[in-house]
Amino acid sequence: MAASSSIRLLRNIVGELRHNANQIPVKDSLAYKYIFSQYQKNVMTSEKFCRAKEELTYLASTYLCLLRSVRLNKELGEKYHGKGERTLEQSANLVGLTLPKKTD
Repeated sequence: MAASSSIRLLRNIVGELRHNANQIPVKDSLAYKYIFSQYQKNVMTSEKFCRAKEELTYLASTYLCLLRSVRLNKELGEKYHGKGERTLEQSANLVGLTLPKKTD
């Protein structure tokens, strides 16, 4: 795992944790502590190489994908959550259509 891509991946994960955090600081969350302990535990040095560096990169990128998907799902749920009965015009506007103007 290249150092720059590893750091970028870690920063993206922390950013998604911030988006998904519910009122508590991110640094106090168990997920944050676990992720940082895993990164520190598996850091590559000249004496010791991480055995499964591709596996760790894959796991980190998969976790990042999960966090992003959860956030986007939550945003979509809030955006399109039913708010009761809508008028025909509101329903058309929701999907990007406009109704023809009525002529009296």
